[in-house]
Amino acid sequence: MKKKNKKQQSYETLFVKKSTLIAREGKMVYIRREFHNTIQAVCQVIGNNEVSLLSFIDNVLAHHFETYGDEISRLYDEKHNGINIIKNTEK
Repeated sequence: MKKKNKKQQSYETLFVKKSTLIAREGKMVYIRREFHNTIQAVCQVIGNNEVSLLSFIDNVLAHHFETYGDEISRLYDEKHNGINIIKNTEK
């Protein structure tokens, strides 16, 4: 039996685990067929058919936003200037 290195264990711990999210509480999205096939294979093989595509994708996105949340917020604030309403000061 092969010994798992820390990177593999970390990947499984982070992404290949059940989520508490229920499908009907989420939204439907479309992904590339190739991504779907890869995620399905990961869930079936690494997740022993116990991890859903929903769980995997939720875990990946949660990690993404945790990792890049500050940068996403900074970029959003930088690019979102709001709307400037010009008020007529003449009466």
